[in-house]
Amino acid sequence: MNRLSEYRIMWIMTFFDLPTETKVDRKRYMKFRKHLLEDGFQMFQFSVYWRHCASRENAEVHIQRVKDNLPPCGSVAVIRVTDKQFGAMEIFRNSGVQALPKESEQLRMFFDDEPQLSESQNIKQISPPKPTTKSISPPAKSIPPSAKKKKPESIWFEMF
Repeated sequence: MNRLSEYRIMWIMTFFDLPTETKVDRKRYMKFRKHLLEDGFQMFQFSVYWRHCASRENAEVHIQRVKDNLPPCGSVAVIRVTDKQFGAMEIFRNSGVQALPKESEQLRMFFDDEPQLSESQNIKQISPPKPTTKSISPPAKSIPPSAKKKKPESIWFEMF
């Protein structure tokens, strides 16, 4: 069996809705959120965090850690999906489709070779522009800032 099977690799998504009305509630919220970050979760949206796990057994360990640090008030939900299911997710932001993140950097510590990505995770690699020896002249007309179109924000280049 392939060690990096897209059916064996798991993703954990944690959703939570915690009260933040009092100072004590806010402290509990921040403590829970800090625990998720320290355990390797990354923020996907406000109150939605995800984490890559190499196997179902590894996912169970991290789910247990979430259970061990549950705050006394509010609601927390955890879902576990395979890498194949995760790869089928579509993300829309600013009217544009966003690419899913590449395989977690955590796996690079454990494998000497570059891990093979599933077909759903193959993302076109953007290489930096090649240096040119030609001098580039400035454009004849400058475009006013108000006429320029805004590009959709990209969240993945910041994370990975």
